[in-house]
Amino acid sequence: ADVKVTPIKDPPKPVIASFTGSPMKIHQGESVMLSWLAKNHDKIIIDPGNIVLSNLEQSKQVDNLSGDTTFKLRALNIKHDKSVNITEKEVRIRVVPANVSLCELDYFSFKENPVYIGEEVHLKWNARYARSAKLTCSDSNINDRLMSSYPAEGNVPITFSVNAPITFTLTVIDNANLAVSKSVTITPKYKPAPPPVVDPPKPAETDGVTEQPKSPTNL
Repeated sequence: ADVKVTPIKDPPKPVIASFTGSPMKIHQGESVMLSWLAKNHDKIIIDPGNIVLSNLEQSKQVDNLSGDTTFKLRALNIKHDKSVNITEKEVRIRVVPANVSLCELDYFSFKENPVYIGEEVHLKWNARYARSAKLTCSDSNINDRLMSSYPAEGNVPITFSVNAPITFTLTVIDNANLAVSKSVTITPKYKPAPPPVVDPPKPAETDGVTEQPKSPTNL
């Protein structure tokens, strides 16, 4: 009788759903935690360092980075002919000197433009890698109403009462108490007066007599 031989199927190619670092920006000498989600693999290799890990592991701490580093994650499995299926993914970790703040200020500005006296406006900002923020103002009346500390993402309502340049300074602070500052100066304006209301023209008075249209004259 004929013997049927079932061909050996190769395993599916490895899949790397995600590969991230936490934090993505650090000071020289600090550590980063690399994390990933992968499937269909027998082992993981991380470079630089040729770090070999089992298919059960999903994270690895890398210590004492000295400069910007791009990590490459390779997920591998072995096919029946002993060749290798490989899928790769990369993540870049930024490293700054120990005396430089990690903070990055995405924006710091007023939502409204122009800014009018007597109307509430909003001073907004967003900072990455910041633990907290401090806001100060050159106008003492406004400065006295500001909080001593704000979060890394802020939205502060302000109402101006004077027509003069006013400077706001935002200082964002990272976990090492290193700071980055930025200032914005605004001159509130008086709101323009609305245009005068003009009454529509009144129809001409005819003393109650309606003029009849004249018939064309036959020549």
